[in-house]
Amino acid sequence: MPVTWSWSFGPETGAQLNNQMGWGCSTNANSVEPRTTYVYTYSGSAERYSLVTDPAEAVNLPANCFNPEGWVSIPIYMDTTGLSILGANTINIRGNSSGRNIYIQFDGSAAKLYVDNVLKEVTTSLNLFNQWNYFSLKYTMTGSDWGGQLYLNGSPVTAFQQDPQSAEIGGIISFAGKGNGDRVNYFGQVILHNSMADTGEVPRYVTRIQPTVDTSENGTWNPSSGSDNFKVLSGSFDASSFTRCAPSSNGNNVVCQSQNIGTQIGASITAIDGITIHTFSSGTGQNAFAALSDDNLTYAEGVTITPSLSTTSYAFATSGSQPSDNASWTISSNLFLKYEVS
Repeated sequence: MPVTWSWSFGPETGAQLNNQMGWGCSTNANSVEPRTTYVYTYSGSAERYSLVTDPAEAVNLPANCFNPEGWVSIPIYMDTTGLSILGANTINIRGNSSGRNIYIQFDGSAAKLYVDNVLKEVTTSLNLFNQWNYFSLKYTMTGSDWGGQLYLNGSPVTAFQQDPQSAEIGGIISFAGKGNGDRVNYFGQVILHNSMADTGEVPRYVTRIQPTVDTSENGTWNPSSGSDNFKVLSGSFDASSFTRCAPSSNGNNVVCQSQNIGTQIGASITAIDGITIHTFSSGTGQNAFAALSDDNLTYAEGVTITPSLSTTSYAFATSGSQPSDNASWTISSNLFLKYEVS
């Protein structure tokens, strides 16, 4: 599958990511915050953000996006000229059962690759500072051997290294900055793949696009303001902006369409490798899932969640191609976004 999960950072704070959006990170704005000083972008893109951290401030991705095999790709900008003495795993994949990891660490001007917590290889000198570097960690925690390989800006900088260890099913993916200084580590986006056969090392961009029109609803959905669902479901995360179905029953759903994908992306592109819908909800006693479609008939559905009243629950769905015909997404594709009670 081309892409299983993708994230473009926005103005959401560390506190929002940690407390309401399924991530795990510091809630202190002096340690983790969104910024626009350095962004991983292209000509024509709408406003973009980076997530900026102090050294050694680990940021955990939502647990339900973990893959036991694939790629983790993150562009990183270190606005400094040196590394902190604090320990930091720049990209880390941790298995739940073993508690062990596949990760990379920076040391001087080199990167170290660890597989099953065992140092396997040290790269030659790299240009780590004051420029965007696209780091891609290929890995597997399946079978009887774990493996990992580091790529930088599309090219391998280590061999594929292995170490004996039992297979994992669940885990946590995280990243942390090693650059020395006050919030000097800029992370531009995150892309995940679930197969080592994918071209996860190829630099890509993740761009936020928004719902632009209501399509349908099953059940009665009441926006927190106004009369349009799409208006309260678009933009950056805001817990006070939502649509609500109460009481709700199985099959109740809300569908919006995202129009003019090319205009929202802001560039003429030839390929879209995947689209991820992100939803955040609360509720009680029922399950729900997110889904996306190109024809409003055939949907790619995400994993079912059970929302809670005490917190916001995260659900997503990704499709690497149009669900109706498996053709590639293009800027001319229709895109329908759905949240459904199940």
